[in-house]
Amino acid sequence: MTSGVISPNKSGGFGIDKLTGSLKVRLVTVFLLISLVPMAVVAWLGYEQASTALGDEADAKLTAIREIKKSQIEGYFGTIAGQASTLSQNAAVVESATLFEDAFRTLPAELESAGIEVE
Repeated sequence: MTSGVISPNKSGGFGIDKLTGSLKVRLVTVFLLISLVPMAVVAWLGYEQASTALGDEADAKLTAIREIKKSQIEGYFGTIAGQASTLSQNAAVVESATLFEDAFRTLPAELESAGIEVE
């Protein structure tokens, strides 16, 4: 009479024929495979969906950041253009710019007459 415990065979080792021969072991193996394969498929599908969702979320965040930066830069250039327009209408700024331009044009001649070399 056997007790259901795997015991060493005559050669002193555990025989593979005892493991594959038992109906109980075969059934456990088959049911284990039947349950693990769908679980692995579901896990893989979950991973793929999560990966896609995270990628889409990252793209959406980067797009939002891009739009915010775009509006900030457009606002900055709008401010600078407004300031330039305001300054161009100021008589003191226009006169100063004219005097600066005249001084810049005569600078090489003044430096040469002073004996200063400019490369």
